[in-house]
Amino acid sequence: MSRLALAAATLLLLASCHSLEDQASAWSRFVADFPAASCATAARCGRYQSAQGCAALHHGPTESWPQDTAMRFEDSDEVRRAILKGRASFDEESAKACLAELRRASCESLPTFSCMEAVQGQVDLGAPCYSSRECRPALFCDATAESCPGRCLQRKTEAEASSFPTVWDCATTLVPFEGRCVAYGEVGAPCGVSVAGSALPPSEPDLFCESETASCQPRRGVGGHCQAEGFPADCQLGLRCQDGSCSLLAPLGGVCESQGCARDLRCSTHVAGQEGVCLQRSDAGEPCWVDADCAAGSELFCEGATVSAPGQCMATHGPGETCQAELSQSGGCRTGLFCDAQTRTCSPTCREPFCPEPSCHEPETSPAE
Repeated sequence: MSRLALAAATLLLLASCHSLEDQASAWSRFVADFPAASCATAARCGRYQSAQGCAALHHGPTESWPQDTAMRFEDSDEVRRAILKGRASFDEESAKACLAELRRASCESLPTFSCMEAVQGQVDLGAPCYSSRECRPALFCDATAESCPGRCLQRKTEAEASSFPTVWDCATTLVPFEGRCVAYGEVGAPCGVSVAGSALPPSEPDLFCESETASCQPRRGVGGHCQAEGFPADCQLGLRCQDGSCSLLAPLGGVCESQGCARDLRCSTHVAGQEGVCLQRSDAGEPCWVDADCAAGSELFCEGATVSAPGQCMATHGPGETCQAELSQSGGCRTGLFCDAQTRTCSPTCREPFCPEPSCHEPETSPAE
């Protein structure tokens, strides 16, 4: 290759990198803007005491929403890497439409907004891939820890066998269920267990399996009948079952029994059968029963709670520091770490990509001709 051609190729590479960096920056802005839009709706619908309290929770308000219709950001860095490598593209206009749709989402049903359309994979069928985010629509990446990179393959059709199907493996209208991809049950469809004793596919996210009729029925709103205390499937998202009726989550100062408070609050007691009151989450050194009782986004965990007495919110442990899994749900490790049962130390959580690629800032060198 001549020096002139090499220089032209280098300029094209740099221009491409800048374009990809612009998309990656837009993606990062979207990830940063998402909590404000989603939390405003979540607070309006009573799932949180305040939008600020919701935004402080690192997992955001999407923990009960279907993966196919809610953008989750645990893998936001992975998406950014894919964009920088040109393996995925980001459509900022679709992202803006997603945020607008989310702000006006109904409280009565699960949102079906367009966030997933904002990121489009660019890797073709059969080509190497590092995650399903990189594959074109209707494809998924079969990469594993033992086989990396994988290949982009066709998503599986209804009833097609798969050892461990995920939402990525299945076609977009299907859901993984007992080793195959199946369609959700619609209103009136049979659910639960068949006459032959085999499990039937799950109901659509806005529905639940009604035990009396063994059929898929709409989730019930405030005042609707429910059978199990807490957060049963028969109540609409964000409602709790209290005294046999679907009810709004309790606000600050409201009555609770271990559960039932707005998600950015805590219940003063977790003792079975004991009535408590909804309080602000605890700071370091204050009482707690579970990790979620500690102040959101503060890197605290609950240590020392028993079935009859609360513990205290304590600072989480960093990489390599000693942890005790039996003391709390997280073992006391900082976000992104887990308590290794063998070493009893906080260790990084294993995540994709299994073998990351070089960044856009690391172009291959070519000898001058």
